[in-house]
Amino acid sequence: MSLHGVGRKVADCILLFGFNRFDVFPVDTWIKKVFAAEYPGMPAEKMSAALVDRFGKNAGFVQQWLFYYKRESKI
Repeated sequence: MSLHGVGRKVADCILLFGFNRFDVFPVDTWIKKVFAAEYPGMPAEKMSAALVDRFGKNAGFVQQWLFYYKRESKI
């Protein structure tokens, strides 16, 4: 994250997709929508940490499923 323009979400995506680190949980607009009621107003970095604590070593798999579900859901 010391590179200009690389924040927590991009770093987590690089870890998840580039290095097969499943213990990260990138938080973007779609994930914020999924957890809006449960974590109202929580900043993305704090939400990411809370979700890694919640889902543990397989948090990245959960993130991918929820991201896909929310993007494809018509509700």
